[in-house]
Amino acid sequence: WNPAPALLANGSLRVMAHDSWGGMRGTAIFQSSGAGNHAGPFELITDDQQASWRGSTHGTEDNFYWQDAQGNHHVLYHWLAGGQESGGHSWSPDGFRWSNVSAAYNGSVPLEGGGHLRCNRQRPKLLLNEARVPTHLYSGCGTSRDGTYTVVAPLNV
Repeated sequence: WNPAPALLANGSLRVMAHDSWGGMRGTAIFQSSGAGNHAGPFELITDDQQASWRGSTHGTEDNFYWQDAQGNHHVLYHWLAGGQESGGHSWSPDGFRWSNVSAAYNGSVPLEGGGHLRCNRQRPKLLLNEARVPTHLYSGCGTSRDGTYTVVAPLNV
């Protein structure tokens, strides 16, 4: 569920998705058979049950997958296991061996006129510039008082 497609530098399409509800684990990566073949077929290339994966995806959902200009693979998550942190990040040099999830963002959203909004941030997405550098973080933002909406925050990169 909740697939995260990513167009790789070589033109192929990867899709990261959860395949198990147990403990919010079970992340799998599928890839199209070649450049420009975005309709498939797709094959399973790795999952977090493989010994080569190395990192843990425990407590994650809402994946956002991208490849940077240096060829490294990244995933941004809503990280339920992160305690006070709302979002997590993991990376891989090759898309097969992944780091553990580490804190990436919290529930504080800076406001344009100053101050901050505290909320439960979910469903992260990034806006990437032409150099594949993230410039803005989009996320769902839920508060018990104001309801749920989408927020956009510029990144200091």
